[in-house]
Amino acid sequence: MILATHTDIRNAAADGRAFCVRAEYSGYNGANASGRSSKFWCYERPQEGEDIRIRYGRIGTYGRVTNHGIGLYEALERLHKKEAKGYRIVLCQAEPARTKAPPVPAILAWASTLPAPFNQIRGLTPEGVATDESGALVCTLPPAEAARILGSL
Repeated sequence: MILATHTDIRNAAADGRAFCVRAEYSGYNGANASGRSSKFWCYERPQEGEDIRIRYGRIGTYGRVTNHGIGLYEALERLHKKEAKGYRIVLCQAEPARTKAPPVPAILAWASTLPAPFNQIRGLTPEGVATDESGALVCTLPPAEAARILGSL
């Protein structure tokens, strides 16, 4: 995982990628015998494709897991409430987005086997109009031939 912005976290949540947003609190707690607290709260998706969940506990422990399947916006609301209580965000991580190579159009594979200037064909209509990348006319084919080529792609 890499350091991320809140936008990266939203995108990771939408894409199903793993992410973690962790907030910590260290300070006074009158309910504790020692009077001090040292705790964390986070919302995360630990593995790609899993549900978003909440994890919390003492700093230095794994903590407790609750709310499997919580929505991102509900988790954000809870985070804002934690921040109002004094928690500070200490970590935002997300799996990097995968870059996919664009698929090679079938027309491009077919045209690459032809001699110049026909190897520049990037589009072919059923009417037989063959165009290059900029949309300029390369040649005109009989409609029957265009239909045969398009049917084989």
